[in-house]
Amino acid sequence: MSATRNRPHVSGRGHGLLVCIVILAAILISHQAVHAAPAMVNVQRPSLQGSTGSINQVVTGQNHTCILTSSGDVQCWGRNHAGQLGNGNKTDQTTPVDVVGLASDIVKLTAGDNHTCALTQSGGMKCWGENVGGQIGDGTTTDRTAPVNVTGMTSGVAEIIGGYRHTCAVLTTGAVKCWGTNTYGTLGDGTTTDRTTPQSVSGMNSGAVALAAGGGHTCALMNNGGVKCWGRNNNGQLGDGTKTNRLTPVNVSGLAAGVAAIAAENANTCALTISGGLKCWGRNSDGQVGDGTTTDRTTPVNVSGLTSGVAVLTTLGDAFSCAKTESNGVKCWGDNQYSQVGDGTSTDRSTPVDVSGLGSGVATLAVGDFHACALMATGGLKCWGRNDYGQLGDGTTTQRSQPVDAQISLSGFSCSRQTDMLPADCTVLLDLYASTNGASWSENTGWLEQNVSPCDWYGVVCTGASSNRRVAELLLSSNNLTGVLPASLGALGAMTEVSLYTNAIGGTIPPELGNLASVNALRLGHNQLVGSIPKELGQLTTMTILGLDDNKLVGDIPTELGNLVNLTLFKLNENQLTGSIPASFGNLTKITTGMWLENNKLDGSVPATLGNLTKARRLSLDRNRLVGPLPSALMDMASLQTLTTQYNALFTDDAALAAFIENLDPGWADTQTVAPTGFQVAQAQQTDVRLAWTPIAYTGDGGFYEIRYGTSPGGPYPSSVRTADKVADSIWLSGLTPDTTYYFIAVTVTPAHDAQQNDVE
Repeated sequence: MSATRNRPHVSGRGHGLLVCIVILAAILISHQAVHAAPAMVNVQRPSLQGSTGSINQVVTGQNHTCILTSSGDVQCWGRNHAGQLGNGNKTDQTTPVDVVGLASDIVKLTAGDNHTCALTQSGGMKCWGENVGGQIGDGTTTDRTAPVNVTGMTSGVAEIIGGYRHTCAVLTTGAVKCWGTNTYGTLGDGTTTDRTTPQSVSGMNSGAVALAAGGGHTCALMNNGGVKCWGRNNNGQLGDGTKTNRLTPVNVSGLAAGVAAIAAENANTCALTISGGLKCWGRNSDGQVGDGTTTDRTTPVNVSGLTSGVAVLTTLGDAFSCAKTESNGVKCWGDNQYSQVGDGTSTDRSTPVDVSGLGSGVATLAVGDFHACALMATGGLKCWGRNDYGQLGDGTTTQRSQPVDAQISLSGFSCSRQTDMLPADCTVLLDLYASTNGASWSENTGWLEQNVSPCDWYGVVCTGASSNRRVAELLLSSNNLTGVLPASLGALGAMTEVSLYTNAIGGTIPPELGNLASVNALRLGHNQLVGSIPKELGQLTTMTILGLDDNKLVGDIPTELGNLVNLTLFKLNENQLTGSIPASFGNLTKITTGMWLENNKLDGSVPATLGNLTKARRLSLDRNRLVGPLPSALMDMASLQTLTTQYNALFTDDAALAAFIENLDPGWADTQTVAPTGFQVAQAQQTDVRLAWTPIAYTGDGGFYEIRYGTSPGGPYPSSVRTADKVADSIWLSGLTPDTTYYFIAVTVTPAHDAQQNDVE
């Protein structure tokens, strides 16, 4: 009779077009000195030069941003779920990271919704990111987290543009090729078949000088100043006076000549005329056409207040638009739900308004779905609007209704320029530095210094040959690391030791660490890690040391950790882990130093399989909520020198086992919250009864006996009374119903105290 216890949208437009127009227009057009009908036969690709300080170009995708530096390097930040940042992983970034695997010869960028492409000085093209429609152009539909070559485009490319899920290029001959999703004839090849490699656009074998790409349509600026469009036309975005989809190019009404630049978004298009005026057409649900209405337009109309005075470009977001004026200021209009218009409000604007603080000094613009960035003539970058993925680059995920400075440092270290370490590994180190606030580390000698190899950075040990060396060890313990661990750590495939213990690292343990197939030691103890232990760690079967002790980890211990059959030292103590000790731990027969499980919230019984750990010198189980009886198999642990079991609810009736434990853990039984013995009915008087028992040995640290009772054998026991302490040896119950059989259980309870974080019963 005794017991112990137990708004949805399909967005997409030529995000990169914005800046492509900037560069093109800056070369061909100056508004005061325009070419009415430039007689171009061959299109010239941009040269590698620094025209605006240390940043040459900025491009924006749906929720990411990239810059091209004057040295030909590329950095990106923001959302990275499909690898669109190109840094070898899929972790979002709130500040710039290097794109890996690019030589310093990039002359132009473009960004689609969730993919990015680069044009090299030799006319080659590389893309990375989302590839569900084949928009990367490598013949597959596999997302790419680092740049890959576009099939057949290793030379001869002059202009590039990315749309929602398609990509296009102008060749130096003026021909146009497109690839990717083709549902609405977006690729212009006369079909609706998706293409994973570049295809020629029908009738566009020459004469094109620039492109614009939207959610399902594409447009080309011709060398006679005219505009042709093709693809989806449900909102009139092709500008031919209809809403009929076109599988091949058609002329835009009224724009047979006189156009200097074009831009497109999800479902509308704009053109900058050589007279400096701006015309738009297509979807107008949020006033993005800029004519003061919300009526869709199937042919070009003037943008209110911008019939002249527009400098050299226009840029379009998902449902908003921006333009740079002759005075180098910025005006925006349209949807403003994320404050992307930049006027300090979230009110939609059907006519252009000034962007706060950007009345002058702007060199170029780029607009994403719901954010925008302005490259300043002084070389800085300001961004505003939506920021939930860090796309503004200010180190936060806070929405901004006015421009803020992006945190860009271009004078320091670049993984693409160093020649000692594999660039992908180098990028992971930069992720770690940024994620754990490297500038505040106790010791960071060499880190991010231009002329110091990453293999010579403090705490980094490398393996392999020069130019292709890999990170083998990270030894940064007791070094004031804060922040969180980046998921990209799991990409360090040559890593043998990770020692980051005794820091202040928070956040969860990335499941990606389960990819460290060569790791021998993973030491993350004495930090502030939260969440559960990833079951993926059970894949690290070469590991000999696992230390996750003294954190704030919760949840059940994954049974998969029993696969770590080469462990010699195993520490999970000082956390908030719950559930039972996995029986699979009996597989860890190579443990010699010991297994530490103490001071958690573990319950259930001690598995007999622990007796298999015959080489273990230590087993620590104290200060949990484990219940007895203890298995006699523990006596098989012949190498045990230390066994701790205190402050649980453990017991044994096996005298030999009791002696074995007492020898290793003297007085162990004196701190066990077990059931009282001799529980009986001592007296019965009509409706009253006195229950008696022998108190347990552990009477300290507060607590009581709770008598639970009911009228059904095996429970439930809806009624209860409790004693004042654990010294009590009896209690009276009154008010019972005559001629009724009652069933009683006695439960011992010890509340949490200085030596034990748990209530134990």
